[in-house]
Amino acid sequence: MSAITREFLTGSTNGTFINITTSGTPGDLLHTATNTAGETDEIWLWAVNNSPNTASVVIEWGGTDDVTDVSNVGISAAQGEQLLVAGRSLAGGLVVRAYTDFTTATVSGVNIGGHVNRIDENG
Repeated sequence: MSAITREFLTGSTNGTFINITTSGTPGDLLHTATNTAGETDEIWLWAVNNSPNTASVVIEWGGTDDVTDVSNVGISAAQGEQLLVAGRSLAGGLVVRAYTDFTTATVSGVNIGGHVNRIDENG
C-alpha cells in the first residue's frame, strides 16, 4: 500500500508563498521533486496577483528548452488565489520554476504557493 505525506514546496519557507522576481528563464525555484526511487511528487500550485494588471506566468516543468516543459498561464489582477497546477506528478529530482511577464519583476506582485503530496509506492 502506498503512503502519502503532504510536504511544503522546497522553494517555500515553511509553506509561505514565493514571490516571483524574475521575468525570464530560468524562473524562480518553486519545487525540486523527490529523487528517491519509488516516490513521486503530486504538485499543486496557486497564484495570487496583487498588482492592478493581469499577469502572464510561465511555469517551467522539469526543463526550459522544450515546448512540453513550459505552460503559460494568465493570472487576473486582484482575484485572490487562482489554481495553476492541479496535482501534476513529477520525480527524478526535476525542478519546477516560474517567471512573469512584468518587466520589473522584483515588484511584480505575483506570488505562488502550494503543496506537494509525496507518494511513496513502498509504503
